[in-house]
Amino acid sequence: MTTRIQIIHPIGTSLYNDYTVELLGPLAAPSIEIEVTNLEELSDKPFVLSPEAVNEELVRAVKRAERDGVAGVVVACASDPGIEATSKEVSIPVIGPFSALANLGHVTGRLGIIAAGYKIDTWRPRAVAYGLEENLVSVRKSDFSHPTDELSKELLAEDPELLLDHILGEMRRSVTEEAVTQAREAASVDDVDTLFFACTLWSGLLEPVRVAVPAVKVLDPLVSPLRYLEYLLGV
Repeated sequence: MTTRIQIIHPIGTSLYNDYTVELLGPLAAPSIEIEVTNLEELSDKPFVLSPEAVNEELVRAVKRAERDGVAGVVVACASDPGIEATSKEVSIPVIGPFSALANLGHVTGRLGIIAAGYKIDTWRPRAVAYGLEENLVSVRKSDFSHPTDELSKELLAEDPELLLDHILGEMRRSVTEEAVTQAREAASVDDVDTLFFACTLWSGLLEPVRVAVPAVKVLDPLVSPLRYLEYLLGV
């Protein structure tokens, strides 16, 4: 029996949809069928603008998914936009990368979060709000840059594959040039047991970190919620 789940990118473009299928499809349980979609009613920017901006469209999308027989949904943004509002409106599980981590918090030990600088101050309060102990959470920075709005708009219209390559190339650079160093510091100085990478665009790119800190559990921001959703669905 096949269990359908949906990965929703809370943006208005399908830029990451095929890439996500290629990334997660081979990792899913044999009985899981992954569908990847996005919020077409939003503007076609390739990045999440704000959690508040996606709530209404996400609720509508998840309600449609539930009516269509989808068993559960992963919202593909590390800061879990719209999770709380949407979960109240449907009976199927709706999870995000950080909510998946927090709900399994008892197995994480001391948690290290690696995030972009522009969001660095948001992660410790988010961890505490999810019930994690503040003294067991450390946050370190690995910066990356996004293409300008002008370049993103131009490439999205003319060459979306080039835009995706540009974005993922910058995420790879941030891993090798900065995140590996920050992971080593988190392991040796902060004594973390688990590392959470706070952007889903790092998904699939973290093997250099695992090699650098083999004693630390490195959570992939899309694979982890997939695993948690499989657990919730009993597959």
